[in-house]
Amino acid sequence: METLSVVVILAGLLLTVLNIFNVSIILKDKAKEPAKEMREEIESLKREVELLKRSRSEESRRTTDLEEANKVLLQGVSALLTHGINGNNIEEMKDARDKLNKVIYD
Repeated sequence: METLSVVVILAGLLLTVLNIFNVSIILKDKAKEPAKEMREEIESLKREVELLKRSRSEESRRTTDLEEANKVLLQGVSALLTHGINGNNIEEMKDARDKLNKVIYD
């Protein structure tokens, strides 16, 4: 009878150890889930940041082009006004025309 008690106690201990081992594996897997979700979210955010950087760069280039075109138009208007006032300024008008054509056709 004593041997049976020892076997039962050892079996109980073995089952307890195995159960603790099983629980630790489950907890370890559960602990990894948030890290995996965070890594996926970080990768998603990195892709979005890259897309926004490219978009910002393109917008910056377009803004610079528009500012240059606006400057050329204003130079042309200034040359026309000066010519209208005093009848001179033909060279400035030719220069403004050339710059305007460059902006239009480039």
